[in-house]
Amino acid sequence: MSASVNEPASARLRIEACESSKRAAQDALRARGLEPPMELTARDEDVVIASAAWLRSDVRLLEFDHALHEAQDRGGPCTFAVVGEGDALLRTVVGVALRYQRLWPRRNVQAGDVDFDLVLRAHRALHALEKPLVRADYEHALDVWQWTVALSPEASRAVQVAALFHDIERLASEADVRIEQNAPDYSTFKVDHARRGADMTRAVLASIAEPALVERVCALVARHERPDADPELALLNDADALSFFALNSAGFFAYYGPEHTAMKVDYTWKRITSERARRALEDVRLERFIGEALDRVRAQPRP
Repeated sequence: MSASVNEPASARLRIEACESSKRAAQDALRARGLEPPMELTARDEDVVIASAAWLRSDVRLLEFDHALHEAQDRGGPCTFAVVGEGDALLRTVVGVALRYQRLWPRRNVQAGDVDFDLVLRAHRALHALEKPLVRADYEHALDVWQWTVALSPEASRAVQVAALFHDIERLASEADVRIEQNAPDYSTFKVDHARRGADMTRAVLASIAEPALVERVCALVARHERPDADPELALLNDADALSFFALNSAGFFAYYGPEHTAMKVDYTWKRITSERARRALEDVRLERFIGEALDRVRAQPRP
């Protein structure tokens, strides 16, 4: 399978702005632990994102995703060229870097060795990226991994592996068409999904990871829809929820429409356990419907 199709660290960032705006944007990235590799040379095949387009009230984020996928599928280097000045540039650079953070992944000491590389390769091999829903799930898995490390820079190996595998069950049940909207009880559907995913995760990891790690990862995957007092489970929930808003919500709305999406926004917001995760949403670019639905949910008193 082509290595050009959405492999980690397969993109670069170029900022087209005056030097003071460029420095401010780079400082904002560093403050958020984001360090995309920088490109200085403009190319015809660059994915150009103007701040005026990114910040439009009627923005369609999937258009930028499609441009990225086309660039990846052509092979060779992929560069985002972000164009703007001042605060608009800063907001766009941060928003782009967060939406596509899977392409310049953070790796702490727990994920910096060849054993974690083996896990990444095993996870990647499960995904037939020519299928749009599978590609979306693969990107989501990488994004949840990255949110896990963003929220907890010392995140353990177990919770990072669980982030990668938490939705692996969809490869069996929803690779070609989504079915969750047909579930008579959404919470029960999600709990069953998590339990079956743990069984699939165990089968994949059994031959490449230590038994204690496998058991801990599977325990997290099995319970990832139901946070409790376990801090790593709470971290996984927060990362999963942030990834929905930051990466998946636009596609979710396009696929399911307003009614099911409004329910999902409510369900996902209520899964978030930490104030840090709620604050992280401030940097996330949301389409209008998602932002308005989230504002309505936020206005409700928390239980």
